[in-house]
Amino acid sequence: MPKNVGLFQSETNRALQIVSGVRSGRSSILESGHAATRVLGEIAEELGDAAILVRVPRDLDKAAYVPLVIARQCGGDLTLRVAESLTTDPAAALDKLSHAVSGKYLLVDGFDELYRPALDWDLRGAIEPLVRPIREWLVRHTAVSTRSSAIRANALPLARDQPRPDSRWASDLLWRRVEQDADRYVLAVARHLLLGLSDDPSLGWDIESLLSDLWQGMPSDLRDLVGLLAVHHRPAFRDDIERLGLASRSVVESAIEGYLVEHQRDQVWLPAPWYSMYVSLAPLERRQERHRRWADAFASRARQDEGSPDMPLAVLEAHRHYALIPDLPRAHEFARFGAGVLLGAAVMQSKAGRYDEAAKVYEMVLRLSDDAGAALNEKTRAYAIHYLHYNNHRKPGSESLEDTQRGYEEALALWPENALFWSRLIYSRFLANDEAGAMEALTNAWQKVPDHPERGAMLVVRTAERLLNQGLVLPALFVWGDHASEAVYDVAVERRLARELAAGVTVRRLWAPGLPAVEPPDAVHLRIEETQGPAGFRAQAGAITVRGATRGKASRAVVRGVIVEALADRWYRETGHRSLLSVRFKHPAWQQLLALGHEIVPDLVRRIERSGPSHLHHALAAITGESPLPPDAVTTVKEACAAWVAWAREHRYEW
Repeated sequence: MPKNVGLFQSETNRALQIVSGVRSGRSSILESGHAATRVLGEIAEELGDAAILVRVPRDLDKAAYVPLVIARQCGGDLTLRVAESLTTDPAAALDKLSHAVSGKYLLVDGFDELYRPALDWDLRGAIEPLVRPIREWLVRHTAVSTRSSAIRANALPLARDQPRPDSRWASDLLWRRVEQDADRYVLAVARHLLLGLSDDPSLGWDIESLLSDLWQGMPSDLRDLVGLLAVHHRPAFRDDIERLGLASRSVVESAIEGYLVEHQRDQVWLPAPWYSMYVSLAPLERRQERHRRWADAFASRARQDEGSPDMPLAVLEAHRHYALIPDLPRAHEFARFGAGVLLGAAVMQSKAGRYDEAAKVYEMVLRLSDDAGAALNEKTRAYAIHYLHYNNHRKPGSESLEDTQRGYEEALALWPENALFWSRLIYSRFLANDEAGAMEALTNAWQKVPDHPERGAMLVVRTAERLLNQGLVLPALFVWGDHASEAVYDVAVERRLARELAAGVTVRRLWAPGLPAVEPPDAVHLRIEETQGPAGFRAQAGAITVRGATRGKASRAVVRGVIVEALADRWYRETGHRSLLSVRFKHPAWQQLLALGHEIVPDLVRRIERSGPSHLHHALAAITGESPLPPDAVTTVKEACAAWVAWAREHRYEW
C-alpha cells in the first residue's frame, strides 16, 4: 500500500467516538462531504475486518451493485448465492446478506443516492420498485452512513475541512488560492506535485483550469488510468484494475501518492470534479474506447471465472460498460441484473437527439427475457414501451401518429398512475385532431393519477406548454381550465398563454369542449384580453365580440359563435340550391346546429340580426320549443326573424 497521508486534518477522536457507539449498537449519520467520507474511512480502518464499506453509485444498476459489493466483502461464495436470487427473489437475496453481515458493521457512503431522482421523473418510478427493498434493508442494517444536509438535525457534527500541513507544498497558500474549496484543494495539490506550478501567477484556480492542467500535464499511463476511472464513474477494486490488465500496480500507486485518485481500503475512485468534466476533456470516441476496455475485460473474466465469486460483479460491469458504448448485442448478452443501465443510456441518447439509437435500446429492453435473468416489472416495461414510441415519433417517418398513440395507451394500461404518460397521450390526440378524445384522456388522468404536488404541473402545465410550442393555443387554453398557478414554472406558462391570446392568434381549426371542431374556409383571427369589470375578459373573432368571467368562458363563447357561423354558412352553401326545407333540414350541418342545443340561441339570434332574414329561425324553434308568433300565423321569413329577435331581447339574451 502506498504511503498517502490525508490532505485534511484527521477526525480521529470523532471516528473513535462513533466506533465506540457502533460497538454498543448505536447507528450514526454523518453529513455528506469530504469530511464525512474521510471519517468513514477512519472508522473502517479502526473496525478492521469487521467493517464492510460501500459507496452507493448514481448508476441505475445500484439495486444489484450494492448487495453484490457487500457480498464480495463478506467473502466466500456469497456473491454467487446472492446473485442467484437477486432478480427473481430480492427478499431471499437480502436474507442471505442479513445472515452474512451479522456481527459486522456496514458503512454506507452516499446513502442519498438511494433516494435521488433518476434522469427523468418517470424513470425514477420505474426503477424505484427495484431500489426500495435494498434501501429498506440498508436502513435496518447500516451502522454508519453519510447523508445530505436534508437530515442535518439527525447528523453528527463534523469540523469543517482544514488542510493538513505538508512540507511538500504551502498548504495555507493553496487553501487560500482555492477559496477554501475542498474539491479544488485536492486538485491543486495534485497539480503542484505533478507540475510544480503553484507560484506561477498565470495559473487558474477554478476547477476547469485545474483539471485541464492536470490532464495535459500528466504522463500517458496516468492519463489512461484517470480516463478509465472517469468512465467507470464509481469506485473500482484495485485488484480488478490490476488483474484485468487495465493498469499496473505501480501506476495505481503513483496515482494514489500524487492525489490524482482517492482510496479507501481496497477501492479507488476519482475526486468528484473529474466525473462531470471528463466529457469536455476526452472526445466521444476515446470515451467509448475506454468503456469497451472495461467491458471486454469484465466479459473475459465472467467467462473464465464462471462459478467463482468474482463472476456476478464481472457480469454486472460488463453489461454496464457495453450498454454505455453502446454495444447492444453484447449488452444483451450480459443483461442478467435488469435493464436500468440500458434505460439510462437510452435517456441520454434521446436527450442528445439520437432518437433512432434510443428506440433501438428500448426495443432491446423489451426483448430481455426471463432466461437472461432480466425480467421486467410492469413499470419498467411500461416505461420502455412508452419511450420506444416517443422516440419513434420524434424520428421522422418512423411510425404513424396512430401507432404512437396506441403505444402510449399500452404503456398506460401497465402504469396508469404516470402523469407524464397521460400528458403525452393528451398532446398526441390533439395533434391527431381528436379533441374530444384528448379531453376524455385528461379527465381519466385526473382520476388515475394519485394526488401529489406535481400532478397539476404534469397534467396541465406541461401539456399546455407542449401545445403552445405547436401553435395549438386554443387546446392549450382549454387544457389549462381553472388551474391555479403556484410554482414559477406554472406562472411562466400561464403568462405566455395570456400574452399569445391577448396579441391575437390565427386559428384554422376551431374547437372548444362540448362543441364540434370546424375548419372554416378562411382562417379566423382570435383575440382574448383581460378587461375591467365583472365580465373580466373580452374575446373577439372577426365581427363577434363576447365577454366572460374567465378567459376560458370568454374563449368558449366566441369560439361557439364562430362555429355556429361556420355551420350556418356551410348549410347555406351546400343546400341553397334545394327548394324543399324538409330536405335541407336533413343536412349534417343543420343537425350539428340542433345538437348544440340551447346554448347557441344567442349565436343564432346574432346571425339573424346581423346577416338579415334567414331560415335559421326554424332552428331556434326546434331548439327552444318556443314560438314568438301567433298560432297558425302566416308570416314572411323577415317577420319571423324579427319576432325571434324581439323574443330574445324580452328573455334577456345577450349577443
